[in-house]
Amino acid sequence: MVAPVVLVCVALVVLLTLTSRRLQEDLAAQATGAAVSEVRAELRHVAAQATRVSDAFSMRVASGELSTDNLRTWHSPMFAELQTTREVASICFGGVGGDAVWLLRGEGGRLEFGQVARDGGGMAREFLLDEQGQLQGGLLREYAYDPRERPWYRVAMEAAGSGGLARAAPGAWTPIYNWFQGRSTEALMGTGLARVLRDEQGAALGVLVIDVTLGGLSSALKALPLVESQEHAGRVAIIDSAGKLIAASHGTVVGTDGQPKPLSQSEDAMIALCGQAVARSGVDRLDVSGAGKVRVVVQTVSEGAARRLGRDAISGLDWRLVVAVPEAMFGADAAAARARAILLGVACTLLAVLGAAMLARGLAKPMLQITQRLRSLGKGDFDSRLALSGASELVEVSTALNDVAQGMRERLELERALGVARDVQLALLPQKTREFHRLEVLGRARYCDQTGGDYFDYLDVSKASQTATMLAIGDVMGHGIGAALMMATARAALRARIDDATDLGELLTRANRLLAQSTQTSQFVTMLLLTIDPATERARWASAGHDLPMIFDPVLDRFFPIDGGDVPLGIFEETTYAEYSGEGLARPGVVFLLGTDGIWETVSPKSGALWHGTPEGARSRSRATTSD
Repeated sequence: MVAPVVLVCVALVVLLTLTSRRLQEDLAAQATGAAVSEVRAELRHVAAQATRVSDAFSMRVASGELSTDNLRTWHSPMFAELQTTREVASICFGGVGGDAVWLLRGEGGRLEFGQVARDGGGMAREFLLDEQGQLQGGLLREYAYDPRERPWYRVAMEAAGSGGLARAAPGAWTPIYNWFQGRSTEALMGTGLARVLRDEQGAALGVLVIDVTLGGLSSALKALPLVESQEHAGRVAIIDSAGKLIAASHGTVVGTDGQPKPLSQSEDAMIALCGQAVARSGVDRLDVSGAGKVRVVVQTVSEGAARRLGRDAISGLDWRLVVAVPEAMFGADAAAARARAILLGVACTLLAVLGAAMLARGLAKPMLQITQRLRSLGKGDFDSRLALSGASELVEVSTALNDVAQGMRERLELERALGVARDVQLALLPQKTREFHRLEVLGRARYCDQTGGDYFDYLDVSKASQTATMLAIGDVMGHGIGAALMMATARAALRARIDDATDLGELLTRANRLLAQSTQTSQFVTMLLLTIDPATERARWASAGHDLPMIFDPVLDRFFPIDGGDVPLGIFEETTYAEYSGEGLARPGVVFLLGTDGIWETVSPKSGALWHGTPEGARSRSRATTSD
């Protein structure tokens, strides 16, 4: 027990000591990789929500649910979507005629509804909405607005006109732009998924844009576990192809000029350090040296570059993810893991030594006692007892061995008793082949258990006829001692009345009355009595639920079918049994076959089929070996 534990613990400590740097690298890769995966998953989720909303409104327009001629009807579905889709900050549609409708989340999270009517002189009018989506108060603001001059409108039309945007495509993502001139904040600046809506003839109806804000993306980054770490928090940022901030977990992304800041100008020192590293290197992944305190991972989100790198991409977004993790975050974990491994190895070794000593001491003596008891059982000593104490398992083992010894002694005694009962039962059956007047009788019984309930007999009816022979065969329901006792009772009841019985039916009737009165169990006996008289070639029979004999004439090569019978013995006390007879059945050479279910249920060793107990089955299986 001790040696394997010690070897494993030593190997573990040596392995961790030699590979501590590798462990630090792996932990760093896991931390940064998890952060990158979470950011990419969040961006895919935002893009998927924007795509879903865009598809939903496109389908409403195509189905006629929303009309581009009456933009006032867009108010309710826009409100419903913004209430359920927090990732979307604005839904806007601009028609080819200059009319427009939008609903956006303004500063402070309030909902602002705006519309430019075709006959409104190009003036946009905005109103506040309450929590139920109803207009709240009067006109919020009014200003000149032409959707066809907005970046999202031009991007969608240019992509559609150049063939870069298929009619079934979800749209194109716009560059970062301001929603309002002179109002540049993270809540009012973002990117949008713009698509051209067309009528059934393919003519453009206008452009639909689904916007997300820079502030919303930054909020998603601030909720990452890597960023929310209580100690040595990491940094995450999203930059565009020009290296300007789109979202950041720390600091602001919009400068005083109303435009996104370059990464290197972030007020957060670690994010600014990332900017210097990205500017110095064109690789996808790098380590910032200097003090060796920060690890930076840069991954692209642009569709083309992501495809080259074998990564997932968000179509149309030419962005890059920047993740910075302090070395202290994963270096401390590696050192702590190494220290824990050493302490664990020492503790496991001590426990193994202690456990081995206690186990050896506790098991040696009981195991020797158990071994000695097993040897005594092998020699036939069933009287001695084994008494183990201490652990409950040892007590159960000693009790089980004592029970086994008692059971073996009882089993031997029972087998001896069954052997005696078998000898007695076989003594009640005819033992030899008998020859009567022109009749040769052969009988055999073979039990599946030591005792059984099958019975056959040759009965002396010389007082009634000097040329007739009576045969009896019976079967008690079940096996074992009970069936054997029932068989002995039936035999005695039959032989007690054989001298004064006038016919076979009367003999069964008297035996049934005796069995029904003397037995209180649910067992019953089937029995067949058959009298064969070769002198008169006549056969008489009576059946108490037993199979009738099969009678075969080899000269004629045919079976003689017979019938007639009643219920088994011992069921109904008042049952009266009838005798049946047949002429010309006992001719020379005719074979009578009487048997129990042990014959009919015997399987042929060659064919594997059952003996069916019918004349046809007998002819096809006349050479099959049968037993009972």
